[in-house]
Amino acid sequence: MRALQTPETVPVVVDFGYYLSVLALTCLLETPFYLMAFGATAAGTFKGWTRRLSAITFANVCTHPLIYFVLPAVVAGLGGRYLQTLSLAEVFAPMVEASLLIVIWKVPRLRAIGFTFTANLFSWWVGIYWV
Repeated sequence: MRALQTPETVPVVVDFGYYLSVLALTCLLETPFYLMAFGATAAGTFKGWTRRLSAITFANVCTHPLIYFVLPAVVAGLGGRYLQTLSLAEVFAPMVEASLLIVIWKVPRLRAIGFTFTANLFSWWVGIYWV
């Protein structure tokens, strides 16, 4: 069973398969930005591609469940609205994801911040039309 998420509501029941499809779509939409964030180093090697794909997946798995399930419930519980949830999500996720790229994968700071913000805004913007 899937509850619809409208700007003024928080989903109460979400089908896990549906959620996984949303997470997969997010990763797919953000992949080009993460690849650019890593730059051209080791792009042709298996280790390079494994590194990039693990970063995309790991960063999203660390932030996406919090953005999708926890943040809307907390903001709604505090009397907040959709715009506040969206604003917090679009700052929280890129900052955490950029921090992970900087600390774990040694991506330069400004590059990590710029590409994660762009990736998250793009996946949100495109994702709202597909989901």
